[in-house]
Amino acid sequence: MIYIYCALDRENKITRGEIEAKSENDASDKIKHIGLNPFLVEKKLKNKTEKVLPFKDQWTIASQLSQLMGKGIDVTSCLGILKHNEREGSKKRNAIEKAEKHLLGGKTISSAFSLSGIFNEKYIQWLKMGEAIGKTQRSFKSIYEVIKNQYETREQIKKAAIYPSIIIILSLSAIVFISTYIFPVFSELIGDLPMHLWPWSTRAMLFLAKNMKKMITLITIVMVSFYYFYKYSYRMSWGKKFHREIWSSKLYRNVARKYFELRFLRILVLMQQDSISIQDAIKYIHSYERNPFIKEEINKINISISDGKSVGQSIEKTILFTDYFKSFFLKGEQGGILSEISEQLLEIRKIEINYNKQRILKFLEPMLILIVSIFVGFVVIGTIMPLMEMGNYLL
Repeated sequence: MIYIYCALDRENKITRGEIEAKSENDASDKIKHIGLNPFLVEKKLKNKTEKVLPFKDQWTIASQLSQLMGKGIDVTSCLGILKHNEREGSKKRNAIEKAEKHLLGGKTISSAFSLSGIFNEKYIQWLKMGEAIGKTQRSFKSIYEVIKNQYETREQIKKAAIYPSIIIILSLSAIVFISTYIFPVFSELIGDLPMHLWPWSTRAMLFLAKNMKKMITLITIVMVSFYYFYKYSYRMSWGKKFHREIWSSKLYRNVARKYFELRFLRILVLMQQDSISIQDAIKYIHSYERNPFIKEEINKINISISDGKSVGQSIEKTILFTDYFKSFFLKGEQGGILSEISEQLLEIRKIEINYNKQRILKFLEPMLILIVSIFVGFVVIGTIMPLMEMGNYLL
C-alpha cells in the first residue's frame, strides 16, 4: 500500500512524499529510518474525480471557509453553517455533511475534505501543508485564489470561443447544405456545358459535393486521433521525448515559458504567503505536473537544491524559464526580497498574457469574417461563371 506523509527533516523544514509500506506503523518506521520525523501519515486514496465537486463549488466553499475561519469560527462549525445554505439532497450539501461527520469522528481537516470529495487531491495536499504549520485558514484562502484563477480562465476561454464557434458552425452548416442540396441540382443544370468550359471554382465545388461525407469523416478521424495522441503522450514512455521536441521549437517555447511562469508564480506567491518554503512549493508543483518533460526539469531543480545550491542558481540551469525571469529571480534571492520580486513578476506576466489574449481575439474575429467572405465569393463565382459560359455557348 502507498502512504502519504508529512515530516520534519534535521533542519526542522517540512517535507512530504509517498512511501510503500504494509501498514501505517511500518510507514512511520521507514520514514524515521531515512532521517525524518513524521507527524502525518495517511493511506493514499484513489483520486476518483467523478466524486469531486465541480470547480465553482470548490471555489465557493474555500472562499466561505476562509472568511468564517478568519472570524475565529472552527472548521466543524463553519461546515455546519454552510450546509444550511444548500438545498437538501444536493451534491454540495452531501459533501459538506460528510466532511462534518469525518471531523466529528476525529479525522484531520485534510482527511475529512479528501474523503468527502470537496477538493481534489492537488488542493488536499496544499491543505495538509497548511494544516501542518497551523495555517489552515490561510490555506483555504490560497486554494480559493488558485481555483478562482482557473475558473475565471476557463470562463474567459468559453466567452472568447463563443463568437468564433458560431461563425465556424454556421460556415460548416452552409458548406454541408450547399454541397448536399444545391451543388447536385446545379451540376444537372449545367450538365450540357462541356467540362473544359467549367471554371476551376465550379469543379472544386462539385468535387466537394461528391466527397463531402468522406472529407468530414477524414477530418473527424484526424482531429480525434490528434486529441488522443496528445492526451496519452503524458502517460507513454515516449511522451517525455515528444514534449521535449515541442519545447525545442522556438515559437512554442517562447509562449509556453511565459504561461508556465504564470502558473509557477501563482503557486509560489500564494505558498510564500502561507509561510511554506520555496523548496516545498517547487516539490508541490513537481507532484502535480502532468507534462513529463516539465516534470523532469522541475525534478532537476529539486536535485540541484538538495545538492546545496540556491533556488535561483538551480532555476538558471533549466529551459523552463525565460532569461528575464531567471535574472530577476536570482537578484531577488540574493537581495533577500524574493517575495516582492515574485509578486512583481506575477503581475508583469498577468498583464502581458492578458494583452496577448486580447491581441489574438482582435486578430481572430476579422480573420474569421475574411475566411467566410472568401468562401461566399468562391460559391458566387463558382455559380455565376458557368451560367455565363453556358449563355455564350448556346449563342
